[in-house]
Amino acid sequence: MILSDVSIKRPIFATVLMLALVTLGIFSYKRLAVEMFPNVEFPLISVVTTFSGASPETVEREVSKRIEDSVNQIAGVKHVFSTSREGVSTVMIQFQLEQKVNDCAQEVRAKIGSIRGTLPEGIDEPIIQKLDFNAAPVAALAVESTSLSPRELTTLVEKRIKKRFESVSGVGKVEMVGGRKREINVDLDPVRLDSLGLGANDVVGGIRSENTNTPLGRLTRGTAEYPLRIDGKPDHAEGYRRMVIAQREGRPLTLGEVALVTDGVEEKRKLALVNGKPAIGLDVYKQSGGNEVELVDAVKKTMAKVQQELPPGVSLSMVRDGTIMTRESLADVEETLIIGGILTVLIVFCFINSWRSTVITGVTLPISVISAFIVMNAMGMTLNVMTLMALSLSIGMLIDDAIVVRENIVRHLEMGKDHLEAARFGTSEIGLAVFATSLSIIAVFVPVAYMKGIVGRFFYQFGISVAFAVLVSLFVSFTLDPMLSSRWHDPSILLQGKRKGIARWLERFNDSFEKLADRYRGAIGWALDHRKTVMLSALAAFIGGIAIFGTLESSFMSKEDKGEFQVAFKTAPDASMAETEDRLQAILASLKDIPEIDHTYATIGAGDSGTVRDGLLYLKLTERAERQRNQFVLQREVRQRLQKIAGITFSIEEVGQIGGAQKPLNVNLKGDDLATLKKLGLRLKEELYKVPGIVDLAVTLEHDIPEYRLRVDREKALSAGVSTNDIVGALGRLVGGEAISTYEDEDGDAVDVRVRLPEALRRNPAQVSDLKVSVPDGNGGVKHCDVIRHRSVI
Repeated sequence: MILSDVSIKRPIFATVLMLALVTLGIFSYKRLAVEMFPNVEFPLISVVTTFSGASPETVEREVSKRIEDSVNQIAGVKHVFSTSREGVSTVMIQFQLEQKVNDCAQEVRAKIGSIRGTLPEGIDEPIIQKLDFNAAPVAALAVESTSLSPRELTTLVEKRIKKRFESVSGVGKVEMVGGRKREINVDLDPVRLDSLGLGANDVVGGIRSENTNTPLGRLTRGTAEYPLRIDGKPDHAEGYRRMVIAQREGRPLTLGEVALVTDGVEEKRKLALVNGKPAIGLDVYKQSGGNEVELVDAVKKTMAKVQQELPPGVSLSMVRDGTIMTRESLADVEETLIIGGILTVLIVFCFINSWRSTVITGVTLPISVISAFIVMNAMGMTLNVMTLMALSLSIGMLIDDAIVVRENIVRHLEMGKDHLEAARFGTSEIGLAVFATSLSIIAVFVPVAYMKGIVGRFFYQFGISVAFAVLVSLFVSFTLDPMLSSRWHDPSILLQGKRKGIARWLERFNDSFEKLADRYRGAIGWALDHRKTVMLSALAAFIGGIAIFGTLESSFMSKEDKGEFQVAFKTAPDASMAETEDRLQAILASLKDIPEIDHTYATIGAGDSGTVRDGLLYLKLTERAERQRNQFVLQREVRQRLQKIAGITFSIEEVGQIGGAQKPLNVNLKGDDLATLKKLGLRLKEELYKVPGIVDLAVTLEHDIPEYRLRVDREKALSAGVSTNDIVGALGRLVGGEAISTYEDEDGDAVDVRVRLPEALRRNPAQVSDLKVSVPDGNGGVKHCDVIRHRSVI
C-alpha cells in the first residue's frame, strides 16, 4: 500500500503527521465550548407581546389572533399556537425542521412589521426571538442586605454589581429580579384638581413642557465654541414640588398644590426570596455558543472580587449553579473514556503478550481521540455528553484496525521475514480487509448523524465524531503502526516457551484460551447438528426480547437524581402581589422541615411573561451522599405537602432538561367558542386524572379572571366634545400610571417620573367612575365632564 510503504521508507514523515494531528487536536480541544447537550437550533420562533391591563379575551381577539393569521402565511410553517393571558400574548410558530431558524425569524419579523399598524396602540413592541434550548440562566445570584433599604440595595445592584457581571466575557445578559427602582411618584389629588379647574392631562402637559433640558445651539467666541442649553430639570427631587405646571387667573400653579410628590420607588411587581428572606436576584445568561463552564468559573471569580467591595451588611451568593450537572456528567463520561482506554490496552496486552506490540497498537487510541477534536472545532460542535459518549463508545473500534495490522505483521515475522519486509507485506496483505471493516463502521454511523427529526439533530455530533475518529484510526494503522513495526524490533516474538514472570503467565492464559476455542468448535458442530433447536431458541429469544421491550419505560433522556428541581405555581386569578407572596410563604413554611433541602430560591413575576400570580420555587438538595432519599421520593413528598395549600395550582418540574422545564404531554382543544372550550377543558382534566401516574395537570383559562368594567356615557361625552380615546388616555394615566418624563439623579442616571392616583383612590371601580375628565371649554378655560359609569363585575 502507498501509505504504508511511504511511512516505512520515511519514518520521520509518518511521525510528523501524527504530531500534527495531536497538536491540532489539542488546540482544537482548548477552543471547544462546554455544554450539557449539543447546541441544537430548532425552527421555533416566539412572539411575546405585552398589552397592559387587557383581559385574556381582549388579548386573544386584538393581538394573538391577528399575529396568528399573519405568520400562518409564511412558507414552511408547521404549527402555530398561542397563549393569551391577562396583559400578555405569546405566539409560538413552529416551522419544518429543514427550515433555517435565522431565515424563519426574519420572515416572522417582517410579517409582524407589516401588521404593526393594525395592532392596538397600547401594546409594547412585540419581542421576537428564537427558542434556544440552552438559553436558561447558567447561574443565579442573590444579593441580600441587613443594612440597606430596598431602594438603596436596588441602586447598588443596578449601578455596581449588575454592571460588573455584564462585563464578564461570555455573558449575554444579566436579568435583575426583585429590585425596587427609584421613581419620582406624582400622586394626583382629584379633588384639588377639580377645584382648580385642572385635569390630569394638564398636569402631564405641564410636567413635560417644564421638565426638559433643551439644546439651543452654540456660542462662538474667537477660536472657542460653547454649546448652549436650557437646564429645565430640577437639581433635586424636591424641586418638582415647586415646578409650575399651569396658570389660573394669572396665578401660577405648582405641582405640589395638586399632587403629593415623593422621592420613592416603583410599584412592587416582582419579588425574589432566598430561604424565605427578601433579596435581589441576578439571573446570568450566556452568549449563544459560549462555554458555560468557563463562564460560571469567571462569574465565581468576579463574585469573590465584588464581595470585597460591598459595604458592610451586604452579601452576594450563588443560589443556583447551572453547570453542576454539566460538570458531573462530563466528568463521568471522561472517566468512562479513560477507563475504557486503559482496559482496552490491558486486554490487548493479555492476548498479544508483548508490551512493545501493545504500545504500537495502543498509541492509536490517544491519537484518534485527540484528533476527533479537530472535526468538532471545525464544524462548530461543543464538548458535551453526546460527543464524549461517541468517543467512549468508539474506544473498542478505534484499536481494532491496529490490532489486525499488527497481528498480521507478527505472523510474517514468525514466518522468518525481517521487520521491514514483514511490515510491508503484512500491511498490504490485510489492508483491503481493514479498509472494508472501517468503511462498514462509518457506513453505520454517518447515517446516524443525518437522521431526520429531533433525534437526528442531537445525534448529528455523535455520528460525525465516531466516523472521524474511526477514519483517523484507519489512517494511523496504515502509517504509524507499520512504521513502528519496521523500526522497533520486538524480541518477545521469538521467545515462545522461554518467557518469565507475567509474560509466562500470559502465555499460559493464551494456551488456555486456545483450548477454549477448541471447545467453541465443538459447540459450533453441535449447533449445526441441531439446527431446528437453535432456530427455535433464537426465535424464542427474539419474541421474549420484543415482549420485554414493550414493558420498558420510554423517554427522550433518562431520568437521574440531579439534586435539584423546581415548583412552578399560580395563585388565584384575582390574587394581588401580596396574596401571591403570602401563598409563597405558606409553601416555604410547609417545606422547611425537610432535611434534604439545602436552600431555596423563589421568584414572583420573573421573565418576560411573568405576572404577580406566577411564582417559581427552586429547591437545591444536599449532596447525594448526605441524604437517604433520592430526588424522586422528595418530589412526591413535596407534591403531597403542596396539595394541602389552598389557593394555588402547581407543577413540579425538572431543571436543566432538554427544551427547558416543560410538561411531557400537552393536549390542545381547538374551537371558536371560548366558553365551550373552558368547559371541555375542565372535563378533559377530570378524565385525565383518572389515568394512573398523571399528576400536576393544568388548564389554560381554567378560571375566569374577574374584572371591573366601565361604560362611557356617549351622549354626555358627545355633548362635551370628548371621545372614548380621550377618556382612555386620561384614566389610563390615573389608574395604571404613566412614566411621562425623567429626572437626572446625582449620578446622571435617568429616574422615571410617574403620574398616578394614590393607592387609596384606586381600590374600587366607584372611585374611578366618579372621576371627571377635563376638556377645553372653547373660551380658553376648562370644563369637567362626568361621562363614566360603573357597569358590572365579571
